[in-house]
Amino acid sequence: MIILALPWFILSSSLLLSILLLMSSSSWFMIWLSLEVNLLTFIPLMLKSQNKYNTESIIKYFLIQASASIFIIMPVLFHPLHTPTVYMLITMALMLKVAAAPTHQWMPALIEGLSWPTAFTLMTIQKIGPMLLIPIFFNKSILYLYLFSSILVGSLGGFNQLNLRKILAYSSISHMSWFITAMTVSTPLWWIYFFTYSMILSTISLTFYLLNADNMPSTFLYSDSTSNIIFSLSFLSLAGLPPFSGFIPKLMVIQQLTELNSYFLPMILIMGTFISLFFYIRMLYSYLFIFSSTTSFTMNPLKFSTILDFINTVGLLSVPLLFIMT
Repeated sequence: MIILALPWFILSSSLLLSILLLMSSSSWFMIWLSLEVNLLTFIPLMLKSQNKYNTESIIKYFLIQASASIFIIMPVLFHPLHTPTVYMLITMALMLKVAAAPTHQWMPALIEGLSWPTAFTLMTIQKIGPMLLIPIFFNKSILYLYLFSSILVGSLGGFNQLNLRKILAYSSISHMSWFITAMTVSTPLWWIYFFTYSMILSTISLTFYLLNADNMPSTFLYSDSTSNIIFSLSFLSLAGLPPFSGFIPKLMVIQQLTELNSYFLPMILIMGTFISLFFYIRMLYSYLFIFSSTTSFTMNPLKFSTILDFINTVGLLSVPLLFIMT
């Protein structure tokens, strides 16, 4: 078991090292190289999923990321770096890498073929490198296009979706609008938002991984009532409903925007959040009360108590943290 786990440990370490290399690089070539190392390291991790969509997902991911890398390096080779055209092309390539709308189509189609740990990595760790480059190539008009598109697509794309991975993929696209906003305001603010989002998503992904859950109806049908409540609270926290922990970074972003005398953008972000909340509440209300009476499966109490303790700890700490940060 140790021998089999060793390659995955090495790959995971290499994945994190590639991000650290990007963060510490001052050379444009080293930045581009770290992105490529990150890509080539993540692809073997995708092989851990053994299903009929796995090979297709790997090919899609490689082609998308390789195409984005070409759009990053080619303008630098043939044009001066500090020009509006180069900034625009590199920004578009970075947005393609992180699946920001309207270049988001590959994410929901690809994530269906991934295991829960790999899907979590794709929606969190794989976004760090490209997002950290956004302030360097800041192009306000282009970023606003992706920001508003991500709000619209992420909020409405999850409607009528039953696959849990696709639901979280559209949620990730919606959060991209907040990521972009936070990064343009302050990099430390983005780290706070990203860390909170990753913590919430990790609890959801871990729960679905332990339950081997793929779609919403079966998850509620074969889980006990306590599990269903935890699913509901986790999704509501992910959507940013107060007083859950997901509300805190959103409040901080809005506060920073209002201090900069920006009022239109917070209104758009809040409207997008309301749409997402409506979708989550409608979906969870239906499944929670329809399937709670037909529960026929009880999970191992010891295994599930670990998840409950972790989720409850994060939720309880969020309330005092709100007063500390504001």
